[in-house]
Amino acid sequence: MEAILMPAAVAGVVFVVFMLLFQKFSSSTEDIRKQKAIKQIYTTQVADSNANNYETQSIIKQGQLYSGSNPFLIIPGVRSTCELIIKAGLWQKRVIFFLVVATIFTLISIGLKSWGIFGMIIAAGISYYVPRFILKKKIYSRTKQFLDAFPDAIDVISRSVKSGHPLNTAIKMIVDNIDGPLGEEFKQVVDETAYGRTLTEALKRMAERVDEPDVNFFVVVLSIQQETGGSLTEILGNLSGIIRKRKMLRAKIHALTSEGRMTAWILGGIPILEFLLLWVMAPDYVAPLFNSTSGNFVLGGAAFLVFLAVWIVNMMVDIEV
Repeated sequence: MEAILMPAAVAGVVFVVFMLLFQKFSSSTEDIRKQKAIKQIYTTQVADSNANNYETQSIIKQGQLYSGSNPFLIIPGVRSTCELIIKAGLWQKRVIFFLVVATIFTLISIGLKSWGIFGMIIAAGISYYVPRFILKKKIYSRTKQFLDAFPDAIDVISRSVKSGHPLNTAIKMIVDNIDGPLGEEFKQVVDETAYGRTLTEALKRMAERVDEPDVNFFVVVLSIQQETGGSLTEILGNLSGIIRKRKMLRAKIHALTSEGRMTAWILGGIPILEFLLLWVMAPDYVAPLFNSTSGNFVLGGAAFLVFLAVWIVNMMVDIEV
């Protein structure tokens, strides 16, 4: 019992200390003063029941992550993981994310305690890469939903501007009428412009969060139009058509590469299925893989080769548009 409680206690203490220091260094005194001032100004000027949501949802608070006062960004993997959390739209749930990571590390460390340092390395690798893999899947799904609705949002802006509405009002219409990731991202833009950022800066930050060429096109078009002038309605109409054509091209490529993706699933699934069947039908046959050092190396090598095959096939069918 003590062998289980000791690693769990150590992991829990490390997690608590990490989160306390992370919260402390993620906000400087100047940032805290700005947040209080913003909240006071907004509460005074807007009598809305959702006033408090603007502080928690604003990307300004997320921007504190990239301030120079955060020493944890020096740790390898921390900056990229936090960026993935922001892109996945889960920044408000970051504490739960780190708690899950600490729990995964603790459980795997306890399960592989007989492997010594090798087990700790495996636990660290799994607790680092598996959550990042899940975050990337979440980002992919969220980005897909965003891009599916993005051409319609551009059409809404184009029609609103054509009917005489200012650009900021047109963007606010998207927030009021479109749900999902696209509405959330444009709500961040509206919040930032309300707090004093220029529209161009807010849109550039949205492009960094979404990180898609279509969004970068949109930001560049609006930035150039605001600096040089021109028919915004015509420009947005052309951009909407281009984005729709790119969407059709992505769908066509997805259909043409379906055979390759299925090949990756088969290459990765058949060895695992055969191993599980042997484990159930003839456990003594696979027991040496777990009971000897050479068996452990064979099992690890086989797992690596399966992973390598799946990775190579996925790289072959991953075509950028």
